[in-house]
Amino acid sequence: MTYRVETYEKTFAGHEPFIAQHRSSGFGILPASVQLEMALLGVAQRRAFAPLELVDVAFVRPFTVADDERVTGRLDVTFAERTRFELSAVTPDGRKAVSTGTGGPLPADARPPAAWEVTCPVPVPPERIYRGWAEAGLTYGPDFHTVRRLSVGDGTAEASLATVAQPVPWYSHPLLVDGVFQVVSCALQDLADGDAPGPMLPIGVARLALYANLSALTTGVTVRVRRTAVQDAWSVADAVLLDPAGQVVAELTGVRMRRLPAHRSAAAPGLLTRIEWTPADAPAPRRPATGTWVVLHDGGPDAAGAATVRALRADGARVVEVLPEGPAPATGADRRVMPRPDEAAFQRLWEEIGAPVEGVVHLWNTGPARPDQAELAAGLYACLAALKTLGQRQRSGRFLVATERAQPVAAGDAPEPARAALWGLVRTAAIEYPGLRPRLVDLDPASADALVAELGGDGPVEVGYRAGVRHEPVRVPLRASDSGRPPVRRDGRYLILGGHGGLGLAVARRLAGDGAGLVALVSRSGGTGADADALAGIESYGCRIASFAADVAAPGALTGVVAEIRQRFGDLHGVVHAAGALRDGLLRGTTAEDVAQVLRPKVDGLHELAAAVAGTDLDFAVLFASVSGTFGNLGQGGYAAANTYLDAYAHARGAPWTSVDWGLWGEVGMGTAVAEQLRRRGVRPLGTVEALDALMTVLRDDVRQVVIAHPDAPAGAPAAPATGTTPASTPAASPAPVPPATAPAAAASGPSPAGDVDAGRTEDGLAEFLAERLGIDGFDRTAPLTDYGINSIMSVELAEELSRRWRVTLPATLFLEYG
Repeated sequence: MTYRVETYEKTFAGHEPFIAQHRSSGFGILPASVQLEMALLGVAQRRAFAPLELVDVAFVRPFTVADDERVTGRLDVTFAERTRFELSAVTPDGRKAVSTGTGGPLPADARPPAAWEVTCPVPVPPERIYRGWAEAGLTYGPDFHTVRRLSVGDGTAEASLATVAQPVPWYSHPLLVDGVFQVVSCALQDLADGDAPGPMLPIGVARLALYANLSALTTGVTVRVRRTAVQDAWSVADAVLLDPAGQVVAELTGVRMRRLPAHRSAAAPGLLTRIEWTPADAPAPRRPATGTWVVLHDGGPDAAGAATVRALRADGARVVEVLPEGPAPATGADRRVMPRPDEAAFQRLWEEIGAPVEGVVHLWNTGPARPDQAELAAGLYACLAALKTLGQRQRSGRFLVATERAQPVAAGDAPEPARAALWGLVRTAAIEYPGLRPRLVDLDPASADALVAELGGDGPVEVGYRAGVRHEPVRVPLRASDSGRPPVRRDGRYLILGGHGGLGLAVARRLAGDGAGLVALVSRSGGTGADADALAGIESYGCRIASFAADVAAPGALTGVVAEIRQRFGDLHGVVHAAGALRDGLLRGTTAEDVAQVLRPKVDGLHELAAAVAGTDLDFAVLFASVSGTFGNLGQGGYAAANTYLDAYAHARGAPWTSVDWGLWGEVGMGTAVAEQLRRRGVRPLGTVEALDALMTVLRDDVRQVVIAHPDAPAGAPAAPATGTTPASTPAASPAPVPPATAPAAAASGPSPAGDVDAGRTEDGLAEFLAERLGIDGFDRTAPLTDYGINSIMSVELAEELSRRWRVTLPATLFLEYG
């Protein structure tokens, strides 16, 4: 059956009073009350007023108009058994529904209901609510300041409305109806304690019954509101509008409103930082090397490895050179070829050397860059095998890792991501193997000879050389600048990898709240089992959700997803790579396969994403990394490596790529299980709102890598170096740049409160200590410590406490190593 359709169009300009005086986050918004007036006129076919109603009104998305913009609104009214209307915005991307519903005349015998009463004992000055809204980014011009008197109660509000605007032949008087929405917003919030109201936006009305023409009403109008429901994403209330005689002239039932994101101010002090490489003093003169040293290099006569070998032998040390390829050396020569540098190969190497190794120098990530897999095999995986097997044989020594162009030491540097991954691993090794004193040095071709000066065991964990000048990394505040454009486009389209997880859904909701029209969520599950309330909350902003099931690392999978998005919805405006996996555990128990499984979603997923969006003009491409990569983290060597790869990729590729090194999120994501333990240690997890506020600040800027994390507790308070996913050395009390930690001294060989205490008494003391700390009556010395729930954080706490009591220095990993 074909129904008659009438279409009305009106073009709205940013300077018109209804738009210019009704603004949110810098944009003019066509008020919901004006949309209702347009619907009423269309349903009534612009005839003389008669009582009528609108039912099941949904405000699908905001109708926004920029200052210099003109947007056409199109109202389609379909006259069927029940008259339907749809108001849409006509944009270059096509028509977008703004509000929908049905309507028609009220029955001839319909009478207004009796006015119900509300209890509102607390007066609220109207200027306070308008000032609060303005501070939060929702600005009303003078014509919309219709609330003259307001009082509130528990879910209730009553107000007097008046307007100075000249009467116009409306049906519903949009200025007064907007005043009703304002009062509903106050009833849905707790203002009795003096709090400022947050901005709210109407998203629906179950029924609007208009019993009288409101156009002549300018003063003496009363509105009463009572809350009827509170949902996760919105709240609901009923309202009545009374004329000066106290008669109900309009009734709104089931008014649904949701909170708007508040106007974002600058991120919390100290929350946004970056790593800056600054010139540093030359290292202290080193003592001549002694003992046996192992140098892993490519064998070239002019490279840093050759210079290191010459210097060590000139000191009188024995040097065993290990090359990745080449002819087999003569029997007895201190040179080896290791074409497959796995654990078995290094175990054979240490056995052949026989004597304790004084130092290892790893240079297999220097020289001309090679494909990623070759760099990872020679660097990340070989270093893991060397550290593990050496750590099994001895607890002390030196382990120096030299790379070339693995870090953005100087302006314009484009680091090699696969080499940078090694830095994440070694930063963690510096925590887990303090006796081996792991250190990192990044070189350029002009600084090959500088490595010799770093062969001493002491010094910072990380240094870099450019043109022979030594640099050290420091953490400094990010001086964020504002590009002038909103980070989220109105009706923009965005893709989130890992989108159905807690973090992905939180980001999606923020994008929706800031005006996104589409968020495409990708995960292996495709949304099966995802939080239905969270998805509904995203859609409540008028944002469409498209879910896709895909393995982000599978070749071509993301290309297919992006092609489908482009075909169905249009080009993307931004992407967020939040996919990841954890396989936490100490390096001594980590296999190459464990590391590969952690790298796969982050690294392979990144390359698949880059290929999928190649040629797309993106506003941003955000990589979710972690401070575990920036500073190292106990039990997260593989995860740290994956995240440092992302950091370097953003530096190497430039805009629009940005890597965000997140601290622990305390309310969503993978860190919630340990958040409370870390709070006890002085680590403040990120709140969801403050984290997303900081992210929006970053998106307004043009920055390649940023750390978003709270500084640790100041000196004297409980501190948590490298536990959970928090920075290793970022004291909150210091406003100056903070250098990463220096290399730790060799750990004590074991707990011994006095020289004459025998092993039996030491074991007794340990058992008593553990029983006390674990809150148990007796400690079973034969049971694995993991049976008592000891994890990496608890291991750190126990080692620190035992170190204080027995006045020794114990490694943070002690109770994990021997558990």
